[in-house]
Parts: sequence; C-alpha cells; structure tokens
Amino acid sequence: MPCVSCCSFPNGYLTIAPGLLSIVAYILTSISLWSCHYAETQLGLGVGLIYREKTDDDFWYMAGNTMGDGYCTVYASYSTQILDSKFKAAQGFGLSTWIVGFILVVVAWSVAPCVATPRVGWRIIGGLFFAMGCFQLFTLLILASNICSSGCKLKDGGIVAIVAFLFWWATAAICFMIPKATEPSLPQFAPPRVVDEQVPVQHEAAATLMATETTTQRIEADGTTVVEKVATTPDGTTTVTTSIIPPAAAAAVVPAGYADANFEKR
Repeated sequence: MPCVSCCSFPNGYLTIAPGLLSIVAYILTSISLWSCHYAETQLGLGVGLIYREKTDDDFWYMAGNTMGDGYCTVYASYSTQILDSKFKAAQGFGLSTWIVGFILVVVAWSVAPCVATPRVGWRIIGGLFFAMGCFQLFTLLILASNICSSGCKLKDGGIVAIVAFLFWWATAAICFMIPKATEPSLPQFAPPRVVDEQVPVQHEAAATLMATETTTQRIEADGTTVVEKVATTPDGTTTVTTSIIPPAAAAAVVPAGYADANFEKR
C-alpha cells in the first residue's frame, strides 16, 4: 500500500464515509456500554453492561420492593451469582467493540486520505467493521442472563446499541463499495530518441598519401618555363596548378637538361 501525497484520497472521496460513520458508531457504542440503563428490570431498576442503577439496598437483585435513586454504580463483587456466563459474554462483546472499534476508526482515517489501498484491503477493513456490528448486537445477550430472569425491557442504552449496530454495518457496506486506488498522475515525457548518424571522418594524411600528383614542365620559345601540377585524389577530384617562370628566373631555378622533362611522383 504505497503512500502518496496526503489528503489526495487515492481511493476516491467515498473513503470519507466509513470514517464519519465509524465515528458515529463508536460514540453510540460508548454510550451504550457505559450506560446503566441498557435495560430495565420488572422492579424498575436500570441495568447495564458495566454499571447498574444504585439503590439503598446492596442486595437489590433480591429485593422485591427496592427502587433506584437514579445514580449509577458498578456491580458489587458479591453480586457475581447473578452475573452468569451470558451476562459476561454480553459485557465482553461490548468491551471488545469499544476497544477494537476505536482502532478501526483510527485506521480508517489514517488510510483514506493518504494511502493507495487495493480493494482487498478495504474489504478486510469492511469485514472488521462488520464484525464490530455483530459484537454490538451480541450485547443483547444481557436480556437472556440471570439479571433479567424476571424479565427486562430495553431502555436508552439498549436502543442506542441497536442503532450503533446499524452504523457499524453501514460502515462495512461502504467499505465493500470503495473502488481500487487510481495511479497518481505523473508528467509524461517522450522517450529519448536515438539517432544513428554516420559522420564522415576525413583522414587528411591518408588522403594525401593516396593522392597522385603529376608534374609537367615545358619551356616556351621565348624561354618562359611553364610548370603544371596535376593532383588526383582517390574520390576522382583533379586539381591543376600552373606556374609560369620568366626566362631569367627559369635559368636560375631550372638546371640545364631538365627542359621538357615529365615525371611522376607519389
């Protein structure tokens, strides 16, 4: 689950809904758990998962005419005889929902804004929210415990527990609807283009060695010496250079016997 820029909501803004609904569900769970009016006995006394309505008689569960004073107190240690396995199961489910539910609320708000989560990740989170709804519903086991052996009716805490159950399941349903994360948009760059160019390299030294040069010297009737140099390169280019030497200069430069001499040098 890669982390992207915060508040970008890579899975969409639908992920805000589980966070909001889970907060409401957790608040309702807390009210239901810590209320001493989850249910009411036939004697008119409020009972809850953690607290009960306080009476003047410590043996309130045995009294047939004891009325509560409206305040809440914890269950006394000697009242464990009425706190049977069903009551303890309801109490355990309530505490589990309160503790694990808080962790799930934190996870939902941590993952939604910043983390690109695959669909299976949100389905796992949704499954845990679904389990919280079931745990919340199982707190109704208190109605089947010994504390309600003479009959109980739901009061504020019990009604709030049922509403919390609905919110937990609504949160789970939305988690199953969240789409997969979208890839973060990145600037697109054209791939580098490789150009294969063959640049001709001129090897002047090699070209000079392979060039053919022919020098022709002739003496005109007035004594003027004409020197022609014909250079031919390997690519077929021919360069002709003509030099005219006056008679006086030619006598000093050109030795006798070299008149009309043709030679070739490589």
